[in-house]
Amino acid sequence: MFFLDLLELEKRYNDVLISTARGFELDHEFLEIWVPGVFKEESVKNFFEAAKIYNVEKKFGLTINKKSISEKDLDKIKSLPKDYTVQVKEAILEIKLT
Repeated sequence: MFFLDLLELEKRYNDVLISTARGFELDHEFLEIWVPGVFKEESVKNFFEAAKIYNVEKKFGLTINKKSISEKDLDKIKSLPKDYTVQVKEAILEIKLT
Protein backbone atom coordinates (compact mmCIF):
# COMPACT_ATOMS: atom_id res chain seq x y z
CA MET A 1 0.00 0.00 0.00
CA PHE A 2 1.28 3.46 -0.92
CA PHE A 3 0.23 6.27 1.44
CA LEU A 4 -0.04 9.92 0.37
CA ASP A 5 -0.07 12.85 2.81
CA LEU A 6 -3.49 14.55 2.68
CA LEU A 7 -2.26 17.97 3.75
CA GLU A 8 0.54 17.89 1.17
CA LEU A 9 -2.00 16.92 -1.52
CA GLU A 10 -4.26 19.82 -0.53
CA LYS A 11 -1.29 22.21 -0.69
CA ARG A 12 -0.32 20.94 -4.13
CA TYR A 13 -3.95 21.20 -5.27
CA ASN A 14 -4.05 24.85 -4.24
CA ASP A 15 -0.70 25.49 -5.94
CA VAL A 16 -1.99 23.86 -9.13
CA LEU A 17 -5.01 26.15 -9.21
CA ILE A 18 -2.75 28.97 -10.33
CA SER A 19 -1.21 26.90 -13.13
CA THR A 20 -2.56 24.74 -15.94
CA ALA A 21 -0.93 21.50 -14.71
CA ARG A 22 -2.89 18.74 -12.95
CA GLY A 23 -1.90 15.47 -11.36
CA PHE A 24 0.32 16.99 -8.67
CA GLU A 25 3.46 15.77 -10.45
CA LEU A 26 3.20 12.45 -8.59
CA ASP A 27 2.50 10.22 -11.60
CA HIS A 28 -0.80 9.02 -10.12
CA GLU A 29 -3.40 9.55 -12.83
CA PHE A 30 -6.43 9.37 -10.50
CA LEU A 31 -5.32 12.58 -8.77
CA GLU A 32 -6.28 14.50 -11.90
CA ILE A 33 -9.95 14.15 -10.89
CA TRP A 34 -9.52 14.53 -7.11
CA VAL A 35 -10.83 17.74 -5.55
CA PRO A 36 -10.32 18.50 -1.86
CA GLY A 37 -13.39 19.16 0.22
CA VAL A 38 -14.08 22.07 2.52
CA PHE A 39 -13.59 19.73 5.49
CA LYS A 40 -10.82 17.16 5.92
CA GLU A 41 -13.20 14.18 5.97
CA GLU A 42 -14.62 15.37 2.62
CA SER A 43 -11.09 15.50 1.21
CA VAL A 44 -10.54 11.93 2.38
CA LYS A 45 -13.79 10.70 0.84
CA ASN A 46 -13.13 12.54 -2.42
CA PHE A 47 -9.62 11.04 -2.59
CA PHE A 48 -10.95 7.49 -2.33
CA GLU A 49 -13.80 8.19 -4.76
CA ALA A 50 -11.24 9.30 -7.35
CA ALA A 51 -9.13 6.21 -6.60
CA LYS A 52 -12.21 3.97 -7.02
CA ILE A 53 -12.95 5.41 -10.45
CA TYR A 54 -9.45 4.32 -11.51
CA ASN A 55 -9.72 1.00 -9.62
CA VAL A 56 -6.70 1.78 -7.45
CA GLU A 57 -8.47 2.33 -4.12
CA LYS A 58 -6.74 -0.69 -2.53
CA LYS A 59 -3.30 0.49 -3.64
CA PHE A 60 -3.38 3.90 -1.98
CA GLY A 61 -3.97 5.31 1.46
CA LEU A 62 -3.62 8.69 3.12
CA THR A 63 -1.59 9.92 6.05
CA ILE A 64 -2.25 12.97 8.19
CA ASN A 65 -0.09 14.31 10.98
CA LYS A 66 -2.41 14.64 13.98
CA LYS A 67 -0.73 17.88 15.00
CA SER A 68 -1.67 19.46 11.66
CA ILE A 69 -5.45 19.19 12.03
CA SER A 70 -8.01 20.24 14.60
CA GLU A 71 -9.52 17.86 17.15
CA LYS A 72 -12.88 18.32 15.41
CA ASP A 73 -11.42 17.19 12.06
CA LEU A 74 -9.62 14.34 13.78
CA ASP A 75 -12.85 13.12 15.40
CA LYS A 76 -14.75 13.30 12.09
CA ILE A 77 -12.05 11.32 10.29
CA LYS A 78 -11.98 8.71 13.05
CA SER A 79 -15.77 8.32 12.65
CA LEU A 80 -15.73 7.70 8.88
CA PRO A 81 -17.95 4.80 7.72
CA LYS A 82 -16.88 1.21 8.37
CA ASP A 83 -15.39 0.74 4.91
CA TYR A 84 -12.57 3.10 5.99
CA THR A 85 -9.80 1.94 8.31
CA VAL A 86 -8.24 4.68 10.40
CA GLN A 87 -5.18 3.72 12.42
CA VAL A 88 -3.11 5.99 14.63
CA LYS A 89 0.60 5.24 14.52
CA GLU A 90 2.39 7.60 16.89
CA ALA A 91 1.43 11.08 15.62
CA ILE A 92 0.28 9.93 12.18
CA LEU A 93 -3.17 8.83 11.04
CA GLU A 94 -3.20 6.18 8.32
CA ILE A 95 -6.44 5.98 6.35
CA LYS A 96 -7.31 3.29 3.85
CA LEU A 97 -10.31 1.44 2.49
CA THR A 98 -10.96 -2.06 3.78
